Amino acid sequence: MKKLLFILIFSLVLTGCNKQDSVFGGDDISIEKEIDLTEYVTAPENNSYKMGEKNYETEYKEIISDKNSLNYRIGDKKFSMTPISMSGEKEVMSDSELLGAVSLSENIKEILPISKDIEKKEWKGVFGEGVSINIKESERKWEKIVKFKTLKDIKNYIDGDFIKLEFEIKSNFIIDGWDRKSEIEIKDKIRLGDKSYLNQSSVWDSSKIETIDDDGVISVSNRSSKIKTTLSNNSGKLILTKYIPTSFIKESIFPIYTDADITYGTEYEFDASAKGIKVVKLSENKFVIAYIDDADSDTGKAVVGTISGTTISYGSLYEFNQEVFFTNMGLCLIGTDKIAIAYTDDNDSDVGKTIVGTISGTVITFGTEATFSGANDAEHISCSKLDTDKYLISYNSETNSDTATGNVASVSGTTITVYDKVDFALTDYYPKHIDSIELTTDKVVVVFYSANNYNSYALIASVSGTTLTFGTPSAFAIEILANRATYITVDSFNSSEIVISYRGYDTASNFSSLIGIVSGTSVTYGTIDEYAGFVPYSNDTIVINDTSYLTIAGSTDGTESFYNIADLDANSVTIGTKENINASAYNIVGGALSSCLISTDTILLCMQDSTDASRGICILGEAPSTPSADTCTYSGSGNWNVNYSDNCYVTSETYVKGDFNLIASTTGSFNLQATLIVDDLNAGAGSSISAENSTAEIQIY
Repeated sequence: MKKLLFILIFSLVLTGCNKQDSVFGGDDISIEKEIDLTEYVTAPENNSYKMGEKNYETEYKEIISDKNSLNYRIGDKKFSMTPISMSGEKEVMSDSELLGAVSLSENIKEILPISKDIEKKEWKGVFGEGVSINIKESERKWEKIVKFKTLKDIKNYIDGDFIKLEFEIKSNFIIDGWDRKSEIEIKDKIRLGDKSYLNQSSVWDSSKIETIDDDGVISVSNRSSKIKTTLSNNSGKLILTKYIPTSFIKESIFPIYTDADITYGTEYEFDASAKGIKVVKLSENKFVIAYIDDADSDTGKAVVGTISGTTISYGSLYEFNQEVFFTNMGLCLIGTDKIAIAYTDDNDSDVGKTIVGTISGTVITFGTEATFSGANDAEHISCSKLDTDKYLISYNSETNSDTATGNVASVSGTTITVYDKVDFALTDYYPKHIDSIELTTDKVVVVFYSANNYNSYALIASVSGTTLTFGTPSAFAIEILANRATYITVDSFNSSEIVISYRGYDTASNFSSLIGIVSGTSVTYGTIDEYAGFVPYSNDTIVINDTSYLTIAGSTDGTESFYNIADLDANSVTIGTKENINASAYNIVGGALSSCLISTDTILLCMQDSTDASRGICILGEAPSTPSADTCTYSGSGNWNVNYSDNCYVTSETYVKGDFNLIASTTGSFNLQATLIVDDLNAGAGSSISAENSTAEIQIY
């Protein structure tokens, strides 16, 4: 069997420019003169990021061995890297402590002057035949992949304890805590300027540890470990070094990967191991997470998060149940300081239970559990507010012929009264992937996938007092159309218009979305739009305003976002471009991510990071604010002269029959969101072109 070995390191790409080294930023910024940071080694912190677009710029040189060949850039700050060498290393041990490493000098491989394959975004033969570097970029993460094609490509380096990879770096960012004279070890991450982080490297192999959800969807994880990563000064040269243990390589299934990347913005961990994550907003600076602690016998826990500027902090963790069954949990806000959680108690014969918690500051006080279903009964649970003293629990009643079922629960303080369950309809349906959202204080829309007939439905739940009735379920995706839907989420624009996003179950399993129109207890639908070639395994949909919504989805390629446009007059949607939030594959099983709109321009995303011990993390993102039309347009002939001070957005493909000249000023911007085709490009000193998303491209003919 052919073996492949990959090593993930730093990298970059600038799409569509063959004529010059950089199209972003006019005069190239010099980083030859390093600033003396001996007395100032603490970077400020400003950790939000804009969703739906790339938050940094990249530059490259055709010859990877050229000085400053690989560059990460924010404004006038750069982090530049050039690969130097690969060697085998042996530990020198004394008193069980590592004192250093000796180079196996006969095995040192210097970098070769290799040109880049622009189309494939790859430099081949970097450290010799079969060794290459290629590029991976996302909204927040800048990564490089060193690929060892076969084991024979590193056979001369695995007799020692480590394979050592060295890169010369130059930067006018402040690197937090480093005086640029001594050696420091990167443990977890260190700040790079005020918005980015330099991460500790990891290594992982291709062993397949499979998890299968109740729909038979397989999630795959790998054996992984963080590795030693250092910054040092070698005779005036700043060096980033990573040590890959040969013991890991020898026991691994190939290919093997190791990373060392830059991340824009901050991930705030709330637990070292979390699944079944749900989050709700309390206010513009506070939220609550409910989740299952995978490392603590699946204990159900909740925590309050506080937002100060762009920083998240957490209060203490509070337990609400000793063992919650995975995926069977719903969370809803029923007052400004009160939450309700519905779940399956795995420690009590899988009885369906619900509990209410009140919040004071960051303290959560839970009342007494109440039961809403019998043993081995409640599955695919959703919780939705009706009023400040009332909520709806929707679920599959497994012991009742897998019937779609709902219960109204009323609250006095933290005391819950659960009323008789009501079937959605005479048909059993066997509902899965249930989601729900409040429309008014007496009306909720519920969406679900039927495992009985493979159709997917929405229906209206109405409550008068404590009496629950359901309208007729209306199918929006039908099996006979080869378009059944799973992993369904719903949000509302208003009391009569909703948006549904889901994984279409046609031959391509495409991500799909549509508008639903509510009239009384009936739901009708607009046209479906889909994003071909993207297969979501979990997703969450957030309405931003009456013309746009954001869908965040987990996939085998990582966590993606889609900024989507809604036309409520035409009952149609347009799914936006897929933007990768993190290239590393987060857990893709349902329940791995949850999100909410914290304010008009701030999104909170909480998720399970399966690449790092399944820890629970939250990220703040700025909601996209992309104009729907160009704010600057080309006349159609001659050169195009644009003033930087005009703050232009270009959202449609533009062919310039001449040169593009960006005329600089002290302030301004030029935001490119489409293809710009020009004869030549001239950007004045101090001006820059921002690539707003992955569709931004400059072509020079």
